[in-house]
Amino acid sequence: MRRRCAASAAASVELLIRIANLVFILGLYRFLHRAVALVWKDVRQAAPSESTAAKLIVMEVPDGASVVLGGQENCLAAVGSHIPIGSGKTIGRLNDNDIIILDPFASGHHAEVFKDGNRLFIRDLGSLNTTRVNARKLNKPHRLRSGDVIQIGETRLVFEE
Repeated sequence: MRRRCAASAAASVELLIRIANLVFILGLYRFLHRAVALVWKDVRQAAPSESTAAKLIVMEVPDGASVVLGGQENCLAAVGSHIPIGSGKTIGRLNDNDIIILDPFASGHHAEVFKDGNRLFIRDLGSLNTTRVNARKLNKPHRLRSGDVIQIGETRLVFEE
């Protein structure tokens, strides 16, 4: 009789251990599933903004001129550099611009990029030498499209989406 009780108790303990293992594995699986789901969500939210982010590529900077990212970055942008661009970005020679074009033919506040709906536009801010897009003077805001060449003074930038 004792052997039966001992065997029955051992079987019960073994069953409880198996159930505890199963609960632990299910809890671990749930934790990992949630962690992976959160990481995947962050990646999906970050990826579109990076891959579809509009940018200006520094194409040509004449001798003696330079392009500087204003604000907190305040760093020199070499030819070939990609500059993230969005609505409300100002371009010009003065230090309070978002993109500083140190070109003697650039005005203090030369041009501005702004958004209308989901589209980006550029407008001249009354600069002396005007802003050119694809070699044409801007008389009114221009909707930016990939490949547009923007000329501020003698500095040329290419817009890409």
